[in-house]
Amino acid sequence: MKWSSYRAITRAALRELGLDEATIQTALESVIEPDRSQDYVVKIGWGGRAYLAPESHHGVSNSKIIDLLYKARECRLRGEKMMAAHYLGLALHYVQDRCVKPGSFLKSHEDVEWEVSEAGVPREAILQGLRDSVSHPIEVERAVKSIKQYASGDDAAWEAAYYTAWLSKAVFSPGSFRRAEIELRRGRRLTKIFGTLSLATASIGLIVTALTHSLLPTLMSLVTLIPLIAALNRVRKIKRWFGLE
Repeated sequence: MKWSSYRAITRAALRELGLDEATIQTALESVIEPDRSQDYVVKIGWGGRAYLAPESHHGVSNSKIIDLLYKARECRLRGEKMMAAHYLGLALHYVQDRCVKPGSFLKSHEDVEWEVSEAGVPREAILQGLRDSVSHPIEVERAVKSIKQYASGDDAAWEAAYYTAWLSKAVFSPGSFRRAEIELRRGRRLTKIFGTLSLATASIGLIVTALTHSLLPTLMSLVTLIPLIAALNRVRKIKRWFGLE
């Protein structure tokens, strides 16, 4: 994605969202920052040796994007709008890059980026993203994982504009704290239920293992940890996104 495209899409989305110009300017600086300072990732080469390699912006993991969005949200909840815009801008860089498909023998990556810049910012995609946005951690993660790559400049521009607006609103809008509190209470109840169930099955598994000298019962009892871990993880995400204790 060209710098002009990053900025045009981000500016259009944040203006439709109603943010002030100072906050928008911070995001516009951050959205091109990853191109100014190269990040590195640890990779394992031949012989099992670890080495540092430049990180491809088009192959950034979902977890990195989601973590940046969480940081932006946390700053927003603390009233630190500029820092929220900074982290949001970083996340949007990777989001927009993901929308552009790597080059092939039919069309180079640079050609697709040029088509995106020629396509401009589709306002309807911005408006649709704002309408569809839901400020909830599970929905945000689902949105990030739903982003598709396109070899068509028009399609890539639409996807980038849609998810830029969607995620920006999710970060800056209040969200439903009532829904979050209800889910948190339910999650805590499930955690207690699954915790008790896991403890009981683990105890039974250990007893059977002691009697039969087989580890299989104990290993099978660990399956009950899966719903417990899922419930704990959901509670953790909701607390972090909404700043709840």
